[in-house]
Amino acid sequence: MRLDGRYSLELLKRGYQGLLFHNLPAGQHWVELSYGGQTQQVEVDLRGGKVTTLTFALNRFAFVVRLRMQEQEERADWQRWSAAFADLEVEEIYLAADRDWLEGGDAP
Repeated sequence: MRLDGRYSLELLKRGYQGLLFHNLPAGQHWVELSYGGQTQQVEVDLRGGKVTTLTFALNRFAFVVRLRMQEQEERADWQRWSAAFADLEVEEIYLAADRDWLEGGDAP
């Protein structure tokens, strides 16, 4: 996964069904996901205090494999979002030290 073309995250542990990032600055972000040998990109407009959910799926039809990724229309505050997805086991990634870098500062 790449964020804004400069922050890259590779998950070596299998079995993840998604990612949850805290502390991303509000505004436009470019998300690129590579999964199952396919790559998909989407631009997302994050709003302060709201959770934005991107979903993705790998579709297979005959010999064609296609990765789909899209932003869900509904945005919710953290309390509502976590209640709606209470059945998920969440392992969180905090970008704390990388925030300045994501906003255009020097690399950590």
